[in-house]
Amino acid sequence: MQVLRPTSIADALAILAGGNARLVAGGTALQLEWAKGLPKPRSLVDIGHIGGLKGIVPAGNGLRIGALTTLGAVERDATVREELPLLAAALRATAGPAVRNLATVGGNVAGRTGCLLPALLTLDARVESSCVAGRRTLPLSEWLRQEPGGEIIEAITVPVPDAHVRWTHRKIGLRAAFTPSVIGAAGMIEIVDGRVAAARLAVGGGMVTPARLGGAEALLVGQPFPGVDWNTLRAAIEGEIVAPDDAFRSARYRRKVAANALVHGLGGGKPDAQPSRPRTPAVRPATPPAGEIRLTRSNAGERWHMRPDGPAKIEGRLKYLTDHRQPDMLVGRILRAAIPHARILSIDTSAAEALPGVAAVVTHRDIAGSNAFGIVLQDQAALCFDKVRYVGDAVAAVAAVDAETAERALGLIQVRYAPLPVVSDPEQALSADAEPVHAAGNLQTSLGFERGDIAEGFARAAHVVEAVYETPRQMHGFMETEGGHAFVDTDGTLNVCAGGQYGLRDRLQLSRILGLPEEKIRVVTSPTGGAFGGKDELTVQPALALLALKTGRPVRLQLDRAESVLAGAKRNAMTIRMRTACDADGLLLAQEVQVISDAGAYASLGPAVLETALEHACGPYMVRNVRTSGRLAYTNNGVCGAFRGFGANQMAYAVECQMDRLAAECRLDVLEIRRRNMRKPGTRGYLGQVVAPSERLEEMLKAAAADPIWQRPRGPSDDGSEIVGIGMAMNYQGNGLGTLPPDPAGGALRLAADGAIEALYGLDEMGQGLLTSIRSAVAAALGCGRDDVRPVTGDTGRTPESGSTTASRGTFVVWK
Repeated sequence: MQVLRPTSIADALAILAGGNARLVAGGTALQLEWAKGLPKPRSLVDIGHIGGLKGIVPAGNGLRIGALTTLGAVERDATVREELPLLAAALRATAGPAVRNLATVGGNVAGRTGCLLPALLTLDARVESSCVAGRRTLPLSEWLRQEPGGEIIEAITVPVPDAHVRWTHRKIGLRAAFTPSVIGAAGMIEIVDGRVAAARLAVGGGMVTPARLGGAEALLVGQPFPGVDWNTLRAAIEGEIVAPDDAFRSARYRRKVAANALVHGLGGGKPDAQPSRPRTPAVRPATPPAGEIRLTRSNAGERWHMRPDGPAKIEGRLKYLTDHRQPDMLVGRILRAAIPHARILSIDTSAAEALPGVAAVVTHRDIAGSNAFGIVLQDQAALCFDKVRYVGDAVAAVAAVDAETAERALGLIQVRYAPLPVVSDPEQALSADAEPVHAAGNLQTSLGFERGDIAEGFARAAHVVEAVYETPRQMHGFMETEGGHAFVDTDGTLNVCAGGQYGLRDRLQLSRILGLPEEKIRVVTSPTGGAFGGKDELTVQPALALLALKTGRPVRLQLDRAESVLAGAKRNAMTIRMRTACDADGLLLAQEVQVISDAGAYASLGPAVLETALEHACGPYMVRNVRTSGRLAYTNNGVCGAFRGFGANQMAYAVECQMDRLAAECRLDVLEIRRRNMRKPGTRGYLGQVVAPSERLEEMLKAAAADPIWQRPRGPSDDGSEIVGIGMAMNYQGNGLGTLPPDPAGGALRLAADGAIEALYGLDEMGQGLLTSIRSAVAAALGCGRDDVRPVTGDTGRTPESGSTTASRGTFVVWK
């Protein structure tokens, strides 16, 4: 790919006319487009050097904004904020500040999916553009109906609205900013003599085609504003919006939330308002607890230390395992199933193997050992052979001289499938007539715990609240996606260097898959660029190992972000039915919990996650009478497993919502009901397990009560578009593997040739600060300087067994 930098519009248009070229200014959308599989052009045409396309100037009754003006510059412009507040509001919800400082107005419009489009349509913006045939100016609504391509946007002109207008804007997305819209909506009505003189409503952004809502606009025009039938308008808007379904939201959701946002924002109130629950009394600030430690550099003194890997990370010098390169290294890629559930009828790799530049193609036929892995249950194939069970299941892998050849080879592998019914709902998966994801059925695990007399507890209750809570799948989102490299030493030892959280266990699983003795495999797992549980299970290691063994050459393989989202482990989604009882004073009497957890296609650590969730069914509170039950169901919803919190998070959400509801019923403030029910240090868990006496829950609660946040304003925002609230929640979770499974760990010290003390641990540095903990612990034990200690981690060829780097146990076992 070549990057061309024309200095005039005419030169840029000439390059475009040659074909296979793509305009770029800020370049913020390129990686997203390529991650979606859009083809990369032969030429990138950087138009950032063309003069006269930047700036904001008056133009007639509005403002002319140059196409190369960054979103950040427009957002900061005082005239825009004063005269075009609707556009200013839309800008604040577009991307993040760093992206807005690069992204341009022209690019946001030209992509036809930008978050600004609903606002610009509502403002009757016009597009000035040039093509080979000449210059033209069109209303944005008309320009969007034209076939894209072959022109360069020079500017956007935006009229300044009349003073007698009401406007609203709402970006509905997975986050308020940073991410693309699920749908965006903007509206403006002009009121003259109490009647609606003009109306403009628009939707767009993300996957929603930008469009004005002419039918709904016509309903408004001419009506007395106080007499507008908002329910009729809401139905008309919802019926007129054309929106797609996708993995994030349904079309119905998009239509409904956009209609609600427009009606509410323009003055029609909130839809389907429900009577409010009793108000919780205001929380009064408390005094901070005695001896409270505020962790700042200024008051930490000699306790403040810089991480030994900090400077290299900050300066971009630290080499991660995915950064390794050498001249003869091949590039690996994985062929993944594009269908969620199917039998595999045949796999033909002959065309891929014949492609010049391809060094190897591997399938299940290349696996000499057991084609199965999993931490708890070995139910996942390294490369699928009989069935695929989710979109993203690994079927084959290739190694080639470069990434482009490897991608081409994947497209030449022919896999014939016989589709099977898709199982997507965990509860339905457990019905008798559900399609089995695995031969033994879809019930992976069933658990239950009980203590006390649950019936008596509820019989004595003054208040009972019952609700169902749903927690979704979540992606870890580590900065370094799954990947690494592998090579075979001259003595035949296979080296697999890939981000992980327990190298010895990875080595054991690879030994089973490859049919090699463990001593012939070395696994390196540090440094890892983030994991949070998502690299606890094997990820790319089997494919890397098979390719390195088959080719005899070093191979690197790293998932791009889209593939990581598709194939990476997620947090287990749960449906939690919870019934909680308390007496008139707010003291908890009984807790009954039923959980259905989504295992996804394979078990991984899902059984342990469910067990941990049930173990935390009462959170940090004392409850005498408890009954819990949980079921883990196989589905075709990707893979799930370990994720920071490990089931405690899901349960904490439900428990803390119940506590707030009980507080309202008892007319207690949210802090007081928690204080009355708080566990005492040293109290055993509700399963009878020993809990360390170092917990300081009461002090934490006092510190939270003293926070000045409780005095901040709350309620509707000035424009009525948001509700500002203040709340709190307590999360109760242990560290370490608990009291039931064995949790051993080991380390070793040795004197290096340069005089440094090497501290060897099989744990992994993945951003959490393990190296700092090792230095501190060893220096304190030996009485030496911290700089005398050199931590060595995550290498089965050099470090001893230390257990997994999970459950926040690394620092604990180092000091132990």
